[in-house]
Amino acid sequence: MNIKQYSILKEYEPQMTTALNGNYARALGSQSREKLAVVYKEIFNRDSGFISGCGSCILKNLKELAVPYFEFQEKLKSRKNKDDGTEE
Repeated sequence: MNIKQYSILKEYEPQMTTALNGNYARALGSQSREKLAVVYKEIFNRDSGFISGCGSCILKNLKELAVPYFEFQEKLKSRKNKDDGTEE
């Protein structure tokens, strides 16, 4: 994952959190699904179910995107803490 992909996904952090922790996804508009499909393809090098998939496919894809997103977020936080001298 790169910073551009992370920035796009940041907008969908609540949906990814809900998908991971609550095992459900709220409806996403077509523009959101298109954005998520592009990032998914870039990260996993395969098509997603965001555009033409069922609700279950969308939930599965949100969960898949959430894993590298939150891992990247942790790396950014630890890097920031290291740079600040507030390493935990």
